[in-house]
Amino acid sequence: MNIKSSSEHNFFSVLIFDFVVVGALVYLWPSLIAPFGFFEPLTIKGSLFEAVCNAWPVYLFAISINVVMLPSVVNSLGVPILWRSCLEGPSSV
Repeated sequence: MNIKSSSEHNFFSVLIFDFVVVGALVYLWPSLIAPFGFFEPLTIKGSLFEAVCNAWPVYLFAISINVVMLPSVVNSLGVPILWRSCLEGPSSV
């Protein structure tokens, strides 16, 4: 089994597990997502700019987690990716 099919299998198994868990939670606790149904799409009431501006705490959290975790990310050789890219320069892929 190659890496691609393994990751696809993992993705679909996680997706199915998530639907089962969310479905069970909504069945057992209907007020959990009270204004919405299980398959009802979420809509934005207002402009996209307002939605992006109101979501700044989510962006700040995601950027801070990435900044904290960046130095600890290593490649398969055990070399920190941040330092390798600084020493080798930009890669041409």
